Parts: sequence; C-alpha cells; structure tokens
Amino acid sequence: MMMVNSVFSNWTRYRKRLLLLIFVAALSLRIAAVLNLPRYLQKPGADALDYDTIAVNLASGNGYSMDPEKGPTSLRTPLYPLFLASIYRAFGHNYVAVRVIQSIMGALLCVIIYYIGRKIFDERIGLLSALILAFYQPYISYAFYGGPGFLYSENLFNILYGLFVLFLISGFFVNLKMKGAVISGVFLGLLALTRPFNAFFPLFLSGLLIYRYPLKLALRGILVMCAVFTLTISPWAFRNYLVHRALVPFSTMGGGALLNSNNPYAKGSSFGDFSRIFTNEEMKQISRMNEVEQDKFYKNTAIKFIAADYKRMPKLLLKKVLCLWDVFQTHYNNGMQRIYNIWYSIILMFGIVGIIKAVRPGLNVNTALLLLSFLYASFMVMIFSGDTRHRYPLEPYLIIFASLGIFTIWGKFKNKYLSLAIIGVIMALNLLFYVMAVPILSWVRNNLAFIL
Repeated sequence: MMMVNSVFSNWTRYRKRLLLLIFVAALSLRIAAVLNLPRYLQKPGADALDYDTIAVNLASGNGYSMDPEKGPTSLRTPLYPLFLASIYRAFGHNYVAVRVIQSIMGALLCVIIYYIGRKIFDERIGLLSALILAFYQPYISYAFYGGPGFLYSENLFNILYGLFVLFLISGFFVNLKMKGAVISGVFLGLLALTRPFNAFFPLFLSGLLIYRYPLKLALRGILVMCAVFTLTISPWAFRNYLVHRALVPFSTMGGGALLNSNNPYAKGSSFGDFSRIFTNEEMKQISRMNEVEQDKFYKNTAIKFIAADYKRMPKLLLKKVLCLWDVFQTHYNNGMQRIYNIWYSIILMFGIVGIIKAVRPGLNVNTALLLLSFLYASFMVMIFSGDTRHRYPLEPYLIIFASLGIFTIWGKFKNKYLSLAIIGVIMALNLLFYVMAVPILSWVRNNLAFIL
C-alpha cells in the first residue's frame, strides 16, 4: 500500500519521465498493432475506402472527387481526406505511413488526457487516465472500432478534440476573452469539417458559456465564436455551392444518415439496406439522381416516415441512446458478431462512480464540459443512428471519470484491502459477463424485446 502512495507522492518530481514512458508504451502498442493488422483488413473498405479514394485523387491532382470522370463530390467532409492526401504526397500511397502517423497521434492523445485529467481533478487522476488510455484496447487494435490501423476520421478528430478540451479548461472558462472565442470558433469549425456529427456542438457550448459567465459577456463571446465558426466552414460551403449550385455546409450524406436511422426497419443502430425500403424501380430512379438530389430525397423520405409513425418515435429514441452506450458491440475479427466489450464496460462502471463523485459537491464548469459532450452525443443519436462509433471519441473522457471512480473507491475505506476487494469484484463481474456474453445477450433479447 505504501508503494502506491509513494508513486503518486513522487509523481511531480518524475512527471516528464513518466509522461515519456507512457507515450513510448502507447506508441509501441499501437505500432505493433498496425504492423500486425490482418491481411483482410489492410485495404480500406466502407467509409475508409471513401476517404482513401478522395485523398488519392487529391494527391494526384484529380480534385476532391470519388471519380474524376464524374466530377467533384461533397460526400465526405474535407479535413480527413486532406490529412490523408498530405501524407500521400509526402510518402506515396502508403498505408503504413498513415497508420504510423495515426499511432503517434494516438500516443500523443494519452499525454493530452493526462493534462486534462490533471487540470480538472489532480495529478493522480491525470496519471491514471493516461496509463489506462495507453493500454486501452479499443484505441489500439481493430477489434471494436478500428484504432490507428483504420483510415477513419476519428483518428484526426480525437486529437483535435483533445486539444480543444484542453484549451477550454486551461483558460477559456477562467477568463472569457475574445481571443479565446476566436480560437474556439476555429476549433469548432475544424471539428465539424472532420466529423459533421459535431456540427451543432457550438449550440451546446453556448449554453455552457451562459451558465458560466454574465449574460452580456457570454452573448458577446457566443457571437464571436459562432461568427468564426461560420467563417471557418465557409470556404468549404462556398466550394460546394460552386460545385452543386446548392447550400451544402458539410456533406451530402446527411439525408442518407437520417433515413438510415428513421425508417420502418430501424432498430436504433445503423440500418443501411435501403433496398428494403424502396422497390427496384425506385432504387433505379435514385441511382440516376446526383448526390444533392439524393440527399434531399432521402431527407424528405425520412421526415415522412417520422411523421407517419410518430407514436413509435419515443421507443426508437430510447433504443438509439441504448445502442450508443451499449456494452455489446460488433467485433471485426470475430465474424462481425456481437460480443461483450469488456474494456469499455469496466471503464463505464468505474466511470459512473466517478461521475457521481464529481457532481455530488456541485457541478463545476470543467466537469460540466465533459458531461455536456456525453449529453450532446446522446442527443445527436436521437436524430441519427445510435452507432457506438459516435461514442468512440468520448471514451478518453469517460476514462478520466473512471480514474476518479477508482480513487474514490480506494479512498472510501481505511482498510485498503477492502477497497482492493471492491475494485476486484467489479473487474471479476466484468470478466464473468465477458465469459457468459452469449447467454446474457440471448436473455436480453428474449426478455427485454419490448425495449431492444
């Protein structure tokens, strides 16, 4: 027990060395994972294939397009394809280069999470959060979400969002200055241009500013932040208008995403099979539309489904939120089967303890920011799908709460063996759930069908 206390008492003295060790360990694990990526996963598919195709065309001078002969596209927001294209220009069409750079970014995120945890709580929370994230399998390997081995926009978004959160808690919520509002607007624009799922986050952040500052000062900061946000996305929106002669602020996939999760067959998570919704003749007509026309058609169809089946909506909304925070997820290396995500589940259990501990004495603005991110994701999946991928960028912040939860249990009892026993029981329960995942999932489906 004395050794545990000694480690944290000497943490400040050895901070730089320990941070370097955490970074090296995190980088080594990620490099090992991407270099051992199974052959069938080495070539990008699905969303990753879109990003890769656009990036290749950009790097080769064929413009922002999926197919140069068909002209420019706006199917994907631009920042991640531009990121890939810059790597391809420097190293050629080299997936290893992308994966190594993304591994470095993932390791740097561990250091950023340390500083966030330290700023919001204390040194111990920052250290434990960084250590957990360094070894947190969903951020290393391909099993659940992809990790640095996959060409997903989350790899860029995660580090941008981490820097943004660190900026906010380091000064923006201490003294609201117009310079900070400008920087926030730029960050918010870049985040939305990476993942359009976050396009409405400025509205939620505005509510937090009103909560933190006098109304007049908050409104002035909100005005500057939103104006800069609009300026940041405007070059892309203007480009899209020139291409399509239509207003496309982010991408032409919004309508499809809306229909994907709001149709008679939707069950909360991604649906994807539009052939069940439309006849063969309708599918042929849709295929002849350009991407803006398709986007508008899908959006209008989704609204019609929602209006026609509005009584089903409350249940569907609940399903979406449950899918977002679900502990059962699709495993890419297990025949796309649903399995128990023990890594996330452990973090979730300790995270709930940490959240209760954090809010009990009163909600400070930094804690509110992290909780606001969870609330925002839950709100957005009610509009779109409850895919667990939307939760992925938020798990490092759940890890911070989980670290607080672990230390809360540790400090709850004078007898540290009892504290260790409680922590061990939580870990053992998760291991039991993992071993019994198939019958548990079957029981849930059979007995809770009215919800799921």
